[in-house]
Amino acid sequence: MKLAKKYQQAPVNILSQITTIAKTTPNLIDFSIGDPDLITDQEIIEASFQDVKNGQTKYTEASGDIELLEAISGFYDRTYDLQFPTSEIRATVGACHGMYLALQAIIDTGDEVIIHEPYFTPYKDQVMAASGIPVFIPTYEKDDFAINLDILKAAITDKTKALILNSPNNPTGAVFSKEIFEEIATLAKKHDFYILSDEVYDASVFTKSSPQWQNSRQSKPSHSAVSRKILR
Repeated sequence: MKLAKKYQQAPVNILSQITTIAKTTPNLIDFSIGDPDLITDQEIIEASFQDVKNGQTKYTEASGDIELLEAISGFYDRTYDLQFPTSEIRATVGACHGMYLALQAIIDTGDEVIIHEPYFTPYKDQVMAASGIPVFIPTYEKDDFAINLDILKAAITDKTKALILNSPNNPTGAVFSKEIFEEIATLAKKHDFYILSDEVYDASVFTKSSPQWQNSRQSKPSHSAVSRKILR
């Protein structure tokens, strides 16, 4: 018995290796992944225990527990003034799972997905697992690692199906401007491709002005977003 051919020679997972080293090296501060050394708020811990005691240990609906979906909808309404019915929200096992499912849902064999470099390492493998073709565009320190729109435009073809957008960015920390978001939205509409927006560090911007992808939308979005946020 053999594994599928595509998994017989698994690529080197640098992120996994770094995480292992970080966990086993004393007095090392790990900036490789969004896993701060903060303990989960006691209020959240107690509420989770109480839910278990109340019998919340069964399977939920496939899309997620309705109470959770309503909380997510309320969060986007309060924070971004965006209204999403619960029918348009899905709970996933983390953002990597959400990104994987989104790519599986929209990518056909040979479709191209643009990824701006440097990038969170799972993106490439997730695109390839969906039978897509990753297309990489560079960003540069002289531009504060923002996406150069001319480079992005040159990468768009008739096979472009999606752009994976990550701002605030891992690993550079770059936060794209509102103008860049708006230009990207215009390109997505013009060329009819999806935007998969990974916003895990959205709540970790401490400047006075922190434009986010959602804030640049002029109307209800037709493109997908993958978000990793702590809801309280």
